[in-house]
Amino acid sequence: MIKAAPEMGRRHGETVCLAGVDRYGRWHRLYPVPWRDLTNEQRPRRWDVIKVRWRRPADDQRVESKRIDPLSMRVISSIKGKYRHEMANRALVSSLEDEMNAGRSLALIRPEAPRFSFRRLSDAELRKATRRRRELVAQASLFGGDSILPDQPPYTFIYKFVHAGKKREFQCIDWETDATFLKWRNLYGGIRPLTPL
Repeated sequence: MIKAAPEMGRRHGETVCLAGVDRYGRWHRLYPVPWRDLTNEQRPRRWDVIKVRWRRPADDQRVESKRIDPLSMRVISSIKGKYRHEMANRALVSSLEDEMNAGRSLALIRPEAPRFSFRRLSDAELRKATRRRRELVAQASLFGGDSILPDQPPYTFIYKFVHAGKKREFQCIDWETDATFLKWRNLYGGIRPLTPL
């Protein structure tokens, strides 16, 4: 199970999107997931097996997308270490183009020459993102939500790699990347501006 960085929306409040594969290697995008409102027993970890009620969303035509009932989410087991490689291999693909042509938007690949990079948000981008987040947090608190979103990271994080002979670049929207940045910044009381590699 992987988890995207939290977002604030006018319709669902603070939510995350979860993605994972089933026993056949097919991807499923689960949304909306009010992560902070779930009990510890409902929160899946990376190798957990879950059960949840879902339906096809009317407003999202991506093949993997499922609109879920978050209250129905239950962790029912966990995949043991010796079976994890086998499980991941079922989802492994060799062509991103084939996946896109089939209407799929999630894929597991083996990248070559991976590099992690970043771009500092412009002052205007950072102001806009911070203002939007604060407005939505204030709006959500009117309805009893007491969770506070972390600060807006001042960077966009990027993966660069080669796959099937082509150079690729994708923005990283993983929750753990943003959370790690914010945690280390808070631990060390601020940082000097990062210099891209």
